[in-house]
Amino acid sequence: MPTPPPLARIALARIALRLCIVAFLVTGIGFWYAYAAYRDASLANMERNISLRLERENQLFRLAEDNLLLLRDRYVKALAAPPPSDLDARFAARFERKPDGTIRHLLPGHDTHLLAGGYVSRNVPVTAAVKHRLLVQQDMATQYGLAWEPRFVNTYIASLDGVFATFLPDTDWAAVAPPEIEKVIRDYPWVRVATPEADPKRRPAWTAVYLDEVAKKAGAAEYYYITCTVPIDEGGRFAHYAGLDLSLHDIIAHNEDAVVPGAWNLIFTSKGQLIAHPGLTEAILAHDGDFQLLRDGDDTLRRIWRLVGGLPAGSAVIYDQAGGQYLGYGFLPHTGWYFVTVLPEKAVTGVAWQVAQVLLALGGCSLGLELALFRMVLRRQVEKPLGTLVAASGRLAGGDWSARLPPQRSLELDKVAQAFNAMAEALSLRDGIIRNHASEQEALVEERTAELRAVFDSGPVPMLRILGERIADANKASEQMFGHGLGELTSLSLADLLPRAPGTGQPDAALLETLRLDGVRRLETPMRRADGSTFWGLVSTAHVDRHRPGLGYVLLCEDISDRLAKEEESFHKATHDALTGLPNRLLLEDHLAQALASAARNQSLVGLLFIDLDRFKAVNDRKGHEAGDAVLRECARRLRACLRVSDVVARWGGDEFVVLLVALQERNQAMEAASRVIRALREAFVWDDGEASIGASVGIAIAPAHGGTPEGLIRSADMAMYRAKMAGGGRWVVSDGWREDVRGGCD
Repeated sequence: MPTPPPLARIALARIALRLCIVAFLVTGIGFWYAYAAYRDASLANMERNISLRLERENQLFRLAEDNLLLLRDRYVKALAAPPPSDLDARFAARFERKPDGTIRHLLPGHDTHLLAGGYVSRNVPVTAAVKHRLLVQQDMATQYGLAWEPRFVNTYIASLDGVFATFLPDTDWAAVAPPEIEKVIRDYPWVRVATPEADPKRRPAWTAVYLDEVAKKAGAAEYYYITCTVPIDEGGRFAHYAGLDLSLHDIIAHNEDAVVPGAWNLIFTSKGQLIAHPGLTEAILAHDGDFQLLRDGDDTLRRIWRLVGGLPAGSAVIYDQAGGQYLGYGFLPHTGWYFVTVLPEKAVTGVAWQVAQVLLALGGCSLGLELALFRMVLRRQVEKPLGTLVAASGRLAGGDWSARLPPQRSLELDKVAQAFNAMAEALSLRDGIIRNHASEQEALVEERTAELRAVFDSGPVPMLRILGERIADANKASEQMFGHGLGELTSLSLADLLPRAPGTGQPDAALLETLRLDGVRRLETPMRRADGSTFWGLVSTAHVDRHRPGLGYVLLCEDISDRLAKEEESFHKATHDALTGLPNRLLLEDHLAQALASAARNQSLVGLLFIDLDRFKAVNDRKGHEAGDAVLRECARRLRACLRVSDVVARWGGDEFVVLLVALQERNQAMEAASRVIRALREAFVWDDGEASIGASVGIAIAPAHGGTPEGLIRSADMAMYRAKMAGGGRWVVSDGWREDVRGGCD
């Protein structure tokens, strides 16, 4: 048993516990206050930030749209102006026909940082109008591209017939464009959004993220773009377009700038296409910019889309309860883009927990100082006097009755010392009385032990004392019953006195466990003698002391083999016919009840044959009772021989027999059995001094059709037998409910 702590330590621990509870309560309150304050400040900051972000992004998109509208107006006016007089010379100074048949800018000396690249498809006739158009496109793409380069990575002006100029610094896009670009140009994203069908208002329109294969082929560092395109109609039809490109890399870098600590930003379109995400840039690129939130996103992204997608224009902060996070969103309707800031609630609780840790640390320091001062007081005022009392009590507990306490300074402790000294005096007197009484009890125990030993040794009932698995002691009656000498019994285990299980050769483990139980009364079990023979024993067990199982238990065994044999003989006489040895009607009814219950469970049939010997009375009257008995015994033998081992043949009384057919699968099996019975009993019966032919009439009843109870089934079979008898005998009749149907006769 562990030693309990000192009283001073217990008092100190209780005080420390109360102070800790106070400290934790203060920390909890501080944590909640810090959490609420930081959460409100973060949400306000996030709402303000999303509004500023929406305004900032709106300015960028508006700037692109306004610039393209200005560029469209200037481009239309420039095309309408007459071409310069030196058109051919200027065109030849800038462009040349390539081997693939296209017109492209001169490569030697072409600086993409200062001059836009130009291109004419090989299928376009190079007329003066085409030359004039390409020069205008190149001049305007260069002029506006240089001015807009800090904000937009590419500025281009193009025609649907395959004439264009593009200002893309560090990349010569026009130099690697396919030779017949007009055949595929309508499939490009920046052209699809500018068609009259997609843009009936003929305003600037924005694409989603797309991969520019030409820019990738040209070796551009960035080839994932988002483009703002403005259509330019000529003569009432869609003929030209101009555009500005934003780099996906710049959008992602801009998106990662989260003002609220612990938050992160993402951008997606109103159609569910992810534009920017700090952790999914590679995934966006792997999908060629077509990363769909519902199709490719995880549970968090799909939940954000369902909460934010479809919300009206403007900005707000909502709470995602399932994800444990705050969502600040802003929507630009003219681009169809959602700008979302995600603030996990853990980020808020993390800051609050840091504040709580500071409060907890300060409380812990204060608690330690208070406990140190309190321990100093307890040590001097309580622990030292109590130590003296404990030492004196230990001496007293060890039998030193001379232990005494000196007078104490405090009134309470001095009263304790006086009571202790008085108790020590009283214990010293009682110790002497107890010692004298103990000596008398020891002598009495020795006398009673000798008497019990004599009773054990001379008792008529075999007794064994079992200790663990071994026989620790045995009386003389045990030697006679088991055929072992005393020395042999005490060298054996209880398992050696039990019979071996068939196949394993080992004693029954369940029986051994039962015998170990306390209070086994009159358990009938086989036992084993020294010569290997077995007998039935009536066993009882009892522990020497149930509170001290180490002392073992006593086993008493009585040989009841003769009694069981007589009981078995009496049971057989009560349930079997004395003349034929067959089961009587009592045992038959028991078997029939069990067979009906089993058939109901297994969905099988039970058949019952009621047999009456046709001419037996004449044999009995003419030949005498001895001949009649011989015929009955032979009938019993023939019936057992012609039926299955599982079938039950019983003598009902007089010259009547009943056969129980179990586990039938069809009715014909009962009829076949009845036919075998008739054939077996119509053969002549021969005994020592006579011979006779009798035959039999059989009534057949089948459960459950002809009765569901033993009484009903027997009654149906009996009535069917009566019909067979009335029909002349030597045949079988099947019962059909309460009426009989003669379906078979002599075989």
